[in-house]
Amino acid sequence: MRYICNHWFHGGMMLAAFLAAYGAAVIHFMGNMEKILFLSFMLLLVHQWEEYIWPGGAPIVINRFFYGEKKDYLWYPGNWQSIMLVNVSAWIYYGAAVFLHDWIWPGIAVSLMGIMQFFGHIYQMNRKGRSWYNPGAATALLFLPLSVLFFCEAYKQQMLTGKIVFYGFLAFFILAVCCIFLPVQILKNRESGCPIPEKQERLFEKVYSWAGLRPGWRNRNLLSHWYEISVPLGLAVLGAVFYGWDGRPLQTSLILLELALLLFHFFEEFGYPGGFPVMANAIELKSEIPDRYPLNQLSAAFGNYFCAVMFCLLPLFFHWLVLVPFVFGIMELVMHVFTFNRMIRSFYNPGMATGCLMGIVGIYFMTDKSSAAVVTWENIMFSFACCLAVYFFSFWLVGMGLMKNRESPYGFSREEMKRFERFAKRKDPDDGR
Repeated sequence: MRYICNHWFHGGMMLAAFLAAYGAAVIHFMGNMEKILFLSFMLLLVHQWEEYIWPGGAPIVINRFFYGEKKDYLWYPGNWQSIMLVNVSAWIYYGAAVFLHDWIWPGIAVSLMGIMQFFGHIYQMNRKGRSWYNPGAATALLFLPLSVLFFCEAYKQQMLTGKIVFYGFLAFFILAVCCIFLPVQILKNRESGCPIPEKQERLFEKVYSWAGLRPGWRNRNLLSHWYEISVPLGLAVLGAVFYGWDGRPLQTSLILLELALLLFHFFEEFGYPGGFPVMANAIELKSEIPDRYPLNQLSAAFGNYFCAVMFCLLPLFFHWLVLVPFVFGIMELVMHVFTFNRMIRSFYNPGMATGCLMGIVGIYFMTDKSSAAVVTWENIMFSFACCLAVYFFSFWLVGMGLMKNRESPYGFSREEMKRFERFAKRKDPDDGR
């Protein structure tokens, strides 16, 4: 048992490698539902690798921050044996969901589990641990889009009947109780003979040496460059666009072009000429502390990169989302040319140039003859609804909801706030002119 407890996560990586090879051979024979659940299973295995191997330290996070144990966190309430049982049992129900994908409700259960992982890592553990990252958070970010895609695909195929949804939620509840809650509660023992290895504590301390939300730690400097990092990423995507333009479908090239423009859009808003934090916090939301509330560096980075993934990466793999990046591009054009300019009484605002280019690409695709089959009012309205839902979730619910903090250590710098003065001197709305 000790050997299994010490090496189950290595076995998980071997299983992930096998599934990757198997998936590459048979993915063309899978339906969309099966693909999503298969990717979820592989993501779970990589997630466990992130939690326990690199960077590792998740057991300490769970005991100290999730359960609130301050003293005996090396063996209580979770110990090395119960942790193994919780994680290995997940292989069984994730694998069952793949093989039983036609039943739908097992997929609903694991998709809800993925959503729980997202909120557990991104919100609860980060909030309790006062960090911007915890072991498993990077892969937890991907659980949410996969879960959303599963529900969208099930809805599109008209499989979400009341009975099926009820069975799915019931299965999720049973899984949460039997595979997560009970193993920990039954095996918890302050004198447990299966303590968490001290190596995990060292890994935990190493992670929180750079991920802790404390003023002066280096993560603050790293995060302040998130929009500058988007420039080389955008150039790489732009190179890929033109390198293979003739060898791929037009819609694929244009989606990649929208992604490149969106990455440049981040820099235009926050870097050069910059000034978006003032426009968002001070002018639009009338914040008294606009350098950090409600939008801050952390929430801005999360919201923007989450939108990039949802709007421009997922449509490359799911054809029914193909209009989303182009509808989003047109929305950016309308917001920056009309809404924001009117709001600040200016002919230009941060992000308008790239926003206009994104809109032009969107209009070009939607008016091209080769796109006539997918450009229908039904698809346009569906894509518009997707854009609103993603924007509401990433910014209003999470970014400027769960992540807002009047004392956030991730405020915008004085230089970033002064960038707004380069091009706009907003008049007082009560000046009568």
